[in-house]
Amino acid sequence: MAIADEALFGFNSMEDLWRQEIPQGEDEVSLRWNESVEDLPILRKATMKDGVTKEPMTKAAFLGIYQSSLKNAGYLCGTSIHAIRRYLGKMVDERYTETERSQHITQSDPRIFGQSYVANCSSVDGQAAFLGEAAQHDHINYFQGLRKFREKGLPNRLPAKIEASLGQDSNLLELKNKVQQLEADENADPCEISTAKSKVREYFRSLKAKTLQQYKQDWVRNRRDWKVTTRGKEPAKDVNRTDFTQSLFLVVPERGRLAKMMASDEPLTEGEMRQAMQDLYSLCVRDYTVLYRPGEEPIDGACPVKCCRLKMESLTKRQRNTHIHECQRRELASTLEQLQSDLHYCYQCFGWFPDEIWDNHCQSHLSSITSKRCGSIIYCNTVISPVYCPFCLGDAKLPASLRWQSWVRDRNSWTHLEAHIEGSHWPSSCPHPLCDLQLNDKESFYFHLSDIHNLCRGQHTKEHNPGQDKGLVNQKRKRQEGVTHNGKRQKVTEGAPQTDIITSSSEASTTLDSWTVKSPSPSSIFTETVTDFKNSTISPNLTLLSPIRLSTGGDHNGDNFPSLPEFRTVNDEDESTGISVVDLTEDKPSTYDNWLSQYTTISSSACSSIKGDSDYDDNKSLFDLTPGKSHPSLEAKAPSIDYSRVKPNKRSGIKLRLNPPKPLTPKILLRVKRCDPVKKNGGGARTPVPTIKKSRWKRCT
Repeated sequence: MAIADEALFGFNSMEDLWRQEIPQGEDEVSLRWNESVEDLPILRKATMKDGVTKEPMTKAAFLGIYQSSLKNAGYLCGTSIHAIRRYLGKMVDERYTETERSQHITQSDPRIFGQSYVANCSSVDGQAAFLGEAAQHDHINYFQGLRKFREKGLPNRLPAKIEASLGQDSNLLELKNKVQQLEADENADPCEISTAKSKVREYFRSLKAKTLQQYKQDWVRNRRDWKVTTRGKEPAKDVNRTDFTQSLFLVVPERGRLAKMMASDEPLTEGEMRQAMQDLYSLCVRDYTVLYRPGEEPIDGACPVKCCRLKMESLTKRQRNTHIHECQRRELASTLEQLQSDLHYCYQCFGWFPDEIWDNHCQSHLSSITSKRCGSIIYCNTVISPVYCPFCLGDAKLPASLRWQSWVRDRNSWTHLEAHIEGSHWPSSCPHPLCDLQLNDKESFYFHLSDIHNLCRGQHTKEHNPGQDKGLVNQKRKRQEGVTHNGKRQKVTEGAPQTDIITSSSEASTTLDSWTVKSPSPSSIFTETVTDFKNSTISPNLTLLSPIRLSTGGDHNGDNFPSLPEFRTVNDEDESTGISVVDLTEDKPSTYDNWLSQYTTISSSACSSIKGDSDYDDNKSLFDLTPGKSHPSLEAKAPSIDYSRVKPNKRSGIKLRLNPPKPLTPKILLRVKRCDPVKKNGGGARTPVPTIKKSRWKRCT
């Protein structure tokens, strides 16, 4: 820490310390502090915004770190700073005189030690003294210490099922009802609403803490009773809570080496001691604002990719590592002349692998699974471990690359997980290869995923969790009421715009069994693409329409409605091709128009989310198609078009865009000012003069 703070004169790095030698004939070298750090605290305050500051660490922060360490180590209860001083005083009193003891623990009055520093349990082995035997203090140290409060495997959080049941607490429901009443009252004071919400959060936090403490006490009692009933012959099957640190050790190997040295009873060699000092120095000087994965560290504060060199300060903390990750993918794909989708990143090895060797690489990890964790791990704004599917991990029939597929966020994986869960039959055992617990129903399986496999519990217990943020609920209510981003109210339709996506082809060119119609939901749009083309005669490169992206940028008048899906054409050879934009609202005919009408029709009733906004509805000319009914234009004979002349770009594709935003232009308002006849100069009337007035125009934001 002194080297990291540059507190010693003449030593700015660990290399300077290694080069220092004690002069011949002397036993030591006197070092002095730099004047700039004489008043600098050793333990200092650290914040997420500014990192390590020059202010001293507060007592509350130190106690928080200390109590957290005890909980992670399996202690049922915490302790105070006074308990540490009391134990130190006891050990010093056994070895030193009263004066030396008082000097060390800074006590001017010797009576304080006897009044406040003596343990409640006697330190005397009375039976051994009476019998004249050698004293034994092992049992005394046990009762005076914290060992009796420690139990290996003690959980430090509530099970998901118990936490979900807290939402049914009567007092909590009463407080929540009061908040709802205040929010429904238009004349309610905002401060009163804020106070009521704070009471809900504080009560829920207190209720959760009390329930957790009671759960821990019951758990310790049951565990110790189980040891007695089994006579200690059965090993405990506790949840492994070291998977987080094991993943962190891969990103920060210094912590892994230090943890191994601290747990070892063997004396360290000179090389190991130097390595330990170097690792401690590295941890002190590391910037923890963003923890970059190995090989993705910025160079001089900028993206390491030469063609980018974007300054990381211009991005948010969560975007920085992701930006470098994607830049490296594009650069590597360009170098290897491969598609970006053919490159796969391994979060265990921190490297990119092409399709040719990816399956074998995944198999090597599948054969050495040691953790039941499937949820993601995010540390210092960086994903260091992704989400894995327990169903796919345990399915030996799938290829290794599909079994090892991952997601960077828990919420992105739940669509995939739901498909597996809906197809399961209950009761059923957990599909994870390291878990064989029998589960009775779907709800118990959700709780099992949260407790054992660390998948985000918030996905299925939000309705039971009263402490959740109501921001999403309020946003949904505002959208239903028509409140836009600029605070103005507009009349909107119920729900988000819906789109009927139909994939089809004329009988003259292809033969299909049936139409495929899907009505997507606002949050996700799925289209069922046609894969059975028996006679593809349209074009060798244009055979299939498939969705490629769903935008939720909120292009509908400021509301957060999802935009319509965009499409691309996929050729038979899976060749990477460019995207050509086709505007359905453009007046000029497009080369793709006739061809596209055979495949996709979009209902114009879902084009606008605002009732009565017909002036800006550019899709009135589009015909409406009712699912299950034929349309005259589809039954008509397809026009003769030479499709061989339709040449796609290098990245051939089509992207449909509905209701493209129009550039705002100022409007000129003409007003005619009528003047009453006024007699002037002999009774003449002044002729009204039309005037042109330019209205004030403000750009909508």
